[in-house]
Amino acid sequence: MDGRDAEELVKNADLAMYKAKQKGKNQFVLCSPLMKANIEESLAIANKLYGALERNELELYYQPQISCVTNKIIGVEALLRWSNPELGITPPSKFIPIAEQTGLILPIGEWVMRQACIHGKRWRELPADITAKTDSKCNYDRFIKTRDDRIIRNGI
Repeated sequence: MDGRDAEELVKNADLAMYKAKQKGKNQFVLCSPLMKANIEESLAIANKLYGALERNELELYYQPQISCVTNKIIGVEALLRWSNPELGITPPSKFIPIAEQTGLILPIGEWVMRQACIHGKRWRELPADITAKTDSKCNYDRFIKTRDDRIIRNGI
C-alpha cells in the first residue's frame, strides 16, 4: 500500500518522482519504506547541518603522513568530523554529500581552510605541510582563492 490516505499517497508519489528524476530520464521508482527512511535521514542531517558551524559541532583531526623512507612526519591530512547532540557522531560519508547538495560545502570548506591555516601557523616551525583533499564537485576556483586568502591572512 502506497498510502493510508490521499495526503500520504501524494507525498509518497512525490518522493518516488524525485528519486526517478535523480536516476535520469524515462525512469520510474516505487516508493518503499527504505526509500522513505533514507530520505527522512537525509532531511534530518541537512536540517542539523545548517547550524553545525554556529554551534561549533565541526572538528578537525589531523592524520600524520609519514615517509616510508625516513619514517618522519612529512605532513598531515586534515579530517573533518561532525558531532551533533541529537544525531551523534555522523560519518563524513553521510554529511559531505548532503553538504554538497545543499551548498553548505562552501562555508564548511572555508571553515576547514581557516582552521587548518590557524593550526598550520602554530605548527610553522615543524617540518610538516598541511594538505587538504578536494572533490571534483568543489568549486575549484573559489577553493583556490579561499585557500590563498587564508594563507596570506595567516602569514603562512
